[in-house]
Amino acid sequence: MKLSSISNLLARSFIVFILAYLWLSFYLKSIFLVFAISFVIMLAVNYLFVLLRKRKNARAALTREQQQHMRAVMLQLKFMSREKARALFKKAFTALDKEVNNFYPLFNIEVATSDIIKCLRYARKEGAVYIASEKFSPDVVAFAKALQKEIVLLDAAAVYEQILSPADTFPEVTVELKAREKLTWRELRQMVFRRTKVRPYIIIGIVILLTSFIVSFSIYYIAMATLLFSFALISLFSRDTLTSELF
Repeated sequence: MKLSSISNLLARSFIVFILAYLWLSFYLKSIFLVFAISFVIMLAVNYLFVLLRKRKNARAALTREQQQHMRAVMLQLKFMSREKARALFKKAFTALDKEVNNFYPLFNIEVATSDIIKCLRYARKEGAVYIASEKFSPDVVAFAKALQKEIVLLDAAAVYEQILSPADTFPEVTVELKAREKLTWRELRQMVFRRTKVRPYIIIGIVILLTSFIVSFSIYYIAMATLLFSFALISLFSRDTLTSELF
């Protein structure tokens, strides 16, 4: 295990344990019980983190340039006719040496359950039905999974990473959006929750927590310390989708 992974594990365990211990101590009188429950919560969070990490590593992270290109490609696909989109993906599947008969590009609409039904009506009986769009609502995903026919929903990331990029087949980008000058929520989130800020958040949180023992209205200090520890915990995950695997 890398040294950075060990330090992240220790920092995450410390933050979760302190947060659980602080708030459980308000409701439970037994120190042993508070300690035990806090320890169990710490283990559960770490286990959940491992599962999420494995799921993230299953798909290679896109660089910022690739993400920008993906958004540009998705926008271009929205302006393409269904015929041109089908021709583009047929070329991509040929390059990948894959035979996909029932493929429906629906980038210019917000896919609803009625659209899934329409695709099933026109699909051939043999083989799965592949439906591609920028994103799918939870209702559509649930509906597709409930059907006996195999429905594969491919969102923007799946289309870009599993089809277009491996086939090196992209539409010519002729439609672009104006650059946004306002600070986006994602940019703000990246500024506040950065891995480099984990240590400062923890140190300030500890200082405020210690101050709560020598001043009145300690609950406010504990709440602020909790907020800082929470920021530190979120920052540990700062690495910048329901989707299906195509092949």
